[in-house]
Amino acid sequence: MEKTKARNSSSHPNYLHLKALKQSSLIQNELQTLSSQKPAACFYIQFPDNDFHHAIYIKERTFYELRDQISRKAQIQARRLFYQEPSSSKRLIDEEFIRQIPNGQDMAAEFLNSSDIDGDIDVILIIKV
Repeated sequence: MEKTKARNSSSHPNYLHLKALKQSSLIQNELQTLSSQKPAACFYIQFPDNDFHHAIYIKERTFYELRDQISRKAQIQARRLFYQEPSSSKRLIDEEFIRQIPNGQDMAAEFLNSSDIDGDIDVILIIKV
């Protein structure tokens, strides 16, 4: 009677192994779905001392996502982001501005060392027309 009980029980080793495999498969499918999602936007940014542009893909149109992707591509630690249109002064980038940047916008970046001890860098994105 104890053998029958063990076979039907959900604590049986084969059952647990199959359950773990199924969960692992579901997790892998979910990760593939998340990684295959289209980015929210792509911008083309020319970094200093480069003749070419880098494609910067952002998953969501937020300040933090744009700052982190620029930092990753340029291998810097960006602190603040500014933008500057031709013949205008620089302005701090906010969420509203990021939502309004057209997909595929061409920009040039300038890096300014901040006076902070941590060595963070301010980035100015110059909008090209």
